[in-house]
Amino acid sequence: MQNHYLANVRLLDANVARLFELQRTEANSPCRGTFWDVARGLDLAIGGVHMAKQLIEAYYAPESKFSGDARLLERARLAVEYSISHQYADGSIDLPETNFHDSCESAFSVYDLGPAYKVLKTLSRHTPAEDALEAAVRRYLNGAADAMVNLGFHTPNHRWVISAALAYCWRLLGREDCRAHIDDFLREGIDCDENGEYTERSSGVYNAICDRSLSMMARELDMPDLYEHVKRNLRMILTYIEPDNTISTINSRRQDVGKAPDWTMYYSNFLQMALVTGDGDFAWVADRMLEQLEKRPCAPYCEQFSELILNPGLRARLAEI
Repeated sequence: MQNHYLANVRLLDANVARLFELQRTEANSPCRGTFWDVARGLDLAIGGVHMAKQLIEAYYAPESKFSGDARLLERARLAVEYSISHQYADGSIDLPETNFHDSCESAFSVYDLGPAYKVLKTLSRHTPAEDALEAAVRRYLNGAADAMVNLGFHTPNHRWVISAALAYCWRLLGREDCRAHIDDFLREGIDCDENGEYTERSSGVYNAICDRSLSMMARELDMPDLYEHVKRNLRMILTYIEPDNTISTINSRRQDVGKAPDWTMYYSNFLQMALVTGDGDFAWVADRMLEQLEKRPCAPYCEQFSELILNPGLRARLAEI
């Protein structure tokens, strides 16, 4: 395989450089710690933790050009505090377009902050700046955990989104109520059929989210059998790829039906399963997707970057597949 770790360091560095230009730090700014989302016309509570994830991972990635730059710790703390300021007393945040007091939006935010906190907690040298950032992160995560345990959800995939996020809260915060809530969902069984298709049949949105969620759960809960569902789905998705590298969505039950999303939305999933299984097909697809992402001016980096930071053996495995 290609060296996806170093390639993703470059992608991350490009994103962080952009965040330094965009992030508002003025004391009187209504979006202090994040930035006004011009595309949406509003700012999102999740925006702060999404920014903090990138700043934290760049600070601790040795190969990043921002590695050890103390400005990232202060910027990350401001970003997390922005998200804290948008949490309700029940720990939830809003998805302003549609969902209020939304435990699922909280779960998606933990998708970002949980892996970053794992890096921070493991590699922190406990300087005052690191400890201040960690205190803010723990405050946010505990609130989000309360929301996910006590509030409801909307759609089938949200069970696994919430469970994956709670797995981080259980692992990193030691909250047994989070594990009990996951077990309630797991007793329902995994809604992935023999072909690898999930309930919502959403090849252009929610299948990728289910794959990501089950992979997180497999790793954080030490339940490797969950990877089998992800493998089946990715094998199925390979049959949905069109010659122009878009994904067929004609089978979807969700809002992606009839659309033509870019196949690179599955990049992190194929990379993850290549590393887990050593499968050459998955590795080949991840390589091709990376080649396309590297040509784009501001591409997202892989979702399991935190694991690559923390596990040199995982980075070495890239060369073995």
